[in-house]
This record gives sequence, C-alpha cells and structure tokens, in this order.
Amino acid sequence: YEHLRDLSSWNSSEVQKEAIEAINAVVSRDAGILMDVIYMSEDKYEWANRARIVCIQNDKALERYVPRMLEWLKDINWPGAELMYERLEKMQGRYVDRDIENAIRWAKEDRHDRWLRALYGLKKDRTDRRESR
Repeated sequence: YEHLRDLSSWNSSEVQKEAIEAINAVVSRDAGILMDVIYMSEDKYEWANRARIVCIQNDKALERYVPRMLEWLKDINWPGAELMYERLEKMQGRYVDRDIENAIRWAKEDRHDRWLRALYGLKKDRTDRRESR
C-alpha cells in the first residue's frame, strides 16, 4: 500500500513504473487488494496508473469489480477512463452486460447524460465485437 502514492504522475516515470510493478505483484497474490487500487482517490494524478494496474488483470480477477470500473466512465476525460473503457469492451462474460444495464439504469435515474453516452457506446462496442467474431 505504501506504493499507492508513488503512482502520481508528479513522480518520475521510473518511480511510477516501480510502483505499478510492486502493486501488481501484491495484487497477483491477493486480488482483494484491487478494491483499494480501483478506488478513484482524491489525487487524479494517480488515476491513470491505477487504471493500468486494474486493466492488466485477468477477467476472473476483475469480475466483481465491473460496477466500480463502470464508474470511471462517468467522464471519459478522466485519467484512466479510456483504459477502463477498452478493458471493459474486451472482457468476456454476460455479467459485464448485466452490470452495464444496471449502470444505465443508475445513470438514467441520476440524469447523468455524459455517463449514459459512454455506457451506451460501451454496450454497442461490446455487441459489435461479439458479432464480428
């Protein structure tokens, strides 16, 4: 956990790289730690690197975190949001589609148009990807 602060883009690229490797090593032993990594801290300068760590994990490790991953899409301009989008697009499993539908309902209730656009785009891209196989 001491490496989380080292993820900030204010640090040198070498410090960031070492932090990503150290955190990924811990996550590979205990996927439950992903909840702390996926959390969007107050420091947006960490977000892109947090997303990188999340996105290199396998589908099974990410399965229970899909709803949190979808929250990153509330603003596609946020650091790491595009990485999350691309990873969610590639994930296998109908649970992802179910979680997208749930997020669409929440976004509609909150009248969160920007998030809705991202969610509908993701839904379409996942459908297109499946149909092109």
